[in-house]
Amino acid sequence: MASIEDLAAYTLPRDQTESGRLNRQHEVYKQQLGYLLHPTIAASLPPTAHIADVATGTGIWLLDLVSTLPPTHTFTGLDLSPAQFPATPPPNFTFRTMNVLEPPPPELQGQFDLVNLRLLICGLTQPDWRTAARHVRLLLRPGGALQWTEGDFAHMDILQSAPGTSIAASRSVFDFVIASHQRKGKMVSDDVRRLRGVVEAEGFVECREDVVSSDRVAEGRMEGSVIGVGAINSLARNMAREGGGGEGIEESCEAAVLEIGDGVYWRWNIHTIVARKPL
Repeated sequence: MASIEDLAAYTLPRDQTESGRLNRQHEVYKQQLGYLLHPTIAASLPPTAHIADVATGTGIWLLDLVSTLPPTHTFTGLDLSPAQFPATPPPNFTFRTMNVLEPPPPELQGQFDLVNLRLLICGLTQPDWRTAARHVRLLLRPGGALQWTEGDFAHMDILQSAPGTSIAASRSVFDFVIASHQRKGKMVSDDVRRLRGVVEAEGFVECREDVVSSDRVAEGRMEGSVIGVGAINSLARNMAREGGGGEGIEESCEAAVLEIGDGVYWRWNIHTIVARKPL
């Protein structure tokens, strides 16, 4: 069971508003990546695969994936907190708490043909990335696959699609989120760009990295930008609840959404690492 200290490590809230934003964010990433499951992994899953999703949140990635796979597969969602787990999961689903920064319990070790991770960047300090990779490897069966997707938010671009459009509010809220995370040792400049090396250092093989733009599909630019502002708004609400600042950010977020309506957009690179645990 996750401790209070564990939950405090996660920066964003776990309320209904944030659950809705996470589900919308899932659709953005699916559109821009062009898949839920990397094609090289999908082609090699066994007929009775056991699939885990670490930091599952609402379980939306698993719940969406199930419709694309045979009914013989089973699915496990793992997260620090059960607060966002679905109330009535399908019969071949299990949801349980687990902290990826601690060794997985013995009953989970060596049980999975695929482990998916996505967007842990808000919860990991620089040393945590190797710890997470090490513990994910323990979850996998020999030959099992890893899929790990992260947004390179530390190198976000805030761009204009029309001359003279203000980006002041967008820049303000972006600077706020970077500063608030970096004070805690998170979202450090090159964490995401070093992820492939971290995975390789923890003994994974057949590592490859795909990088796409968050606006690979241009029609998704506005929605992706609004989702990004929504994440910062959620962060500010959480910080205010904990007495950690964030005052005035909600108004800045509203102004940033208006800028997006005027054609401003937020663009970042999405990195996906796929790899295997050695046989």
